Amino acid sequence: MFLGVILLLLSLMVGCTPSGTSGPIVTSFIASPTIIDEGDNSTLTWEVSGAVSVMITPDVGSVALAGNFVVSPSETTTYTLTATNTAGSSTASVKVTVNTAMQKAIDVVIEEILPEIPEIKSG
Repeated sequence: MFLGVILLLLSLMVGCTPSGTSGPIVTSFIASPTIIDEGDNSTLTWEVSGAVSVMITPDVGSVALAGNFVVSPSETTTYTLTATNTAGSSTASVKVTVNTAMQKAIDVVIEEILPEIPEIKSG
């Protein structure tokens, strides 16, 4: 009888996470700078605890629990960090905005040309 209870308890525990185990924690995940001009770089920096694997997508791949990685996206890109352990996973995202040549032209018009038009100046 006693052996049967132990076997039953063991069979119920298969697949369960150990007591006290919690999912990984993403302490920080940032991009600096978050806005770049086309062709420039941004540095992704992160820190994770309690994970057995950490992955950043797109284009980065498997990384350490803490570190940094220089990216140079050609278009605005959202990077997602996924940290995983036996209890589950945690994610965090950061967006790097890329100012293209067209955006630069629009900014020049808005900031430099439009304010000089007399009809706009007078309101």
